Amino acid sequence: GGSGESPGRGQRVDEAVLSYGMQLRAWIDLQVDARLQQILPGLLEGELASSRQDSVVAVEVAERVEAEARAVAEAQAKLLAVVEGISEELARVKASVGACQLNTQQLGAQMQLSSAAAAGHQRRGEEAEG
Repeated sequence: GGSGESPGRGQRVDEAVLSYGMQLRAWIDLQVDARLQQILPGLLEGELASSRQDSVVAVEVAERVEAEARAVAEAQAKLLAVVEGISEELARVKASVGACQLNTQQLGAQMQLSSAAAAGHQRRGEEAEG
């Protein structure tokens, strides 16, 4: 004990403590590495499985959206065809109405001419009698 200890002995104790500390640290690192090797594959597999499931769900949603978009496009195409058909029919009806109005106007003008001619003929006939 005490002050009679040689300086070399204290240095050996320090070296032993240092060596023990390094061995303890290496042992702890090995234990941590071993535990991580046990845990990480399960964690990574769980994460991968979760990611795969998320991907499957995303693909299913994308397929549904694509199908709905196709259905909307088809419905729009059908609606456009109906609107074009109505527009063409309306153009034909307008043309028919216009032709009927023109015929009516011409018939009215002919009737006026005929009435005027008949009235003029009648006046001439009355003048000839009188």
